[in-house]
Amino acid sequence: LLETLQKTAVEAAGDFNLVLLRDGTDRIEFRFYPDQLGTDRRWGNSAGIPAVVFGPEMGNVAESTQRYSRLEEVTAVTIGGTGEGTSRTIVTVEDAARIADSPWNRLEVFRQDFQSGTNVDRLAVTGARLLEERVPEESFVFVPLQVAPYVYGRHYQLGDLVSYYDGSHWYDKRIIAVQVTDTISRPDQVSLELLDVT
Repeated sequence: LLETLQKTAVEAAGDFNLVLLRDGTDRIEFRFYPDQLGTDRRWGNSAGIPAVVFGPEMGNVAESTQRYSRLEEVTAVTIGGTGEGTSRTIVTVEDAARIADSPWNRLEVFRQDFQSGTNVDRLAVTGARLLEERVPEESFVFVPLQVAPYVYGRHYQLGDLVSYYDGSHWYDKRIIAVQVTDTISRPDQVSLELLDVT
């Protein structure tokens, strides 16, 4: 369900939040925002807002895991328009750079687009759109230390754009999930999941 909500928000050019209703029913409400949820707190943001930078070098990360998945990736799309047999209009759109990543990285799909008919440009746009949607997915999951000036709820929130510095590279990330755990041994432990920002 979460992946469907995330994809829907991207397609609608907006953002969403799941809110636990405190009305005695313990229902969860889906809330859609027509723009991005959160604030741009990246290093060097244009609004001059104080930056939030995470990373081992910054002393504010307890543990981190990087995930990189190519399971849903597509690097070549063949779009079939109208017509039959040899008279059918067919267009193939490729991402040559991603195909060149590996000898096994030509990942193809076929889609039909009868609405575009025989218009080669429209078929190519459909293919390019699918290539943009099916890129490798990279995310960081980490446990930030709750130290000033990096305290969740005070200095950054769900949806914020933040920076991550791993000691040699800078990454712009968006906080897409927050988990707060409160136990006796680890009060107010916060885990973040981040996605690349392009």
